[in-house]
Amino acid sequence: MSHLLLFSAIATALAFVLSSAGKATNLAAFERAVRDLRLVPPRLTKPVALAVLAAESTVVALIVLGGIVPGTALLRTGFLLALGLLVLFTAVLLTALARRLGTSCACFGSTTKPVAGWDVVRNGGLLLCAGAGYWSAGAPLAVLPLAEWSLVAVGAMIFVLIWVQLAEIAQVFKPGVAPRAQA
Repeated sequence: MSHLLLFSAIATALAFVLSSAGKATNLAAFERAVRDLRLVPPRLTKPVALAVLAAESTVVALIVLGGIVPGTALLRTGFLLALGLLVLFTAVLLTALARRLGTSCACFGSTTKPVAGWDVVRNGGLLLCAGAGYWSAGAPLAVLPLAEWSLVAVGAMIFVLIWVQLAEIAQVFKPGVAPRAQA
């Protein structure tokens, strides 16, 4: 497995684990966020929230299984589903920003912070990561030594833990503005 593929697989799977876990721990808050985005009729709020949660969990399962069972289409399918979801999520964020809704996306769990441009930047980075994974999944696989595997894995985890907090990190460096409150 190449370094790029390993990094992309771990980072993409971890981002979707954090996203789905955040939504699953407070499904009612995620349903409210879906409702507040006003993109689906109110009666479809719960089914859409559950479908998003199922799709995110499927990304994780496909990437993990694709890493365990190499040579199958599982890994590329997982990256492809991740790309599709990230494009959809980014479009929803852009729509919320354009309509100036001031609502939360609850992308990584319950929060009161409104959708911001940094959320779009975050998704752009995750799109690049999933795209690199999809692209590199077609290359011949090589077995990495444990030390290299570990360094790439730690790097991917650090990347995701920082990247999903991008908006909060940006607030720290913005002069005279207090960080946004989390719920």
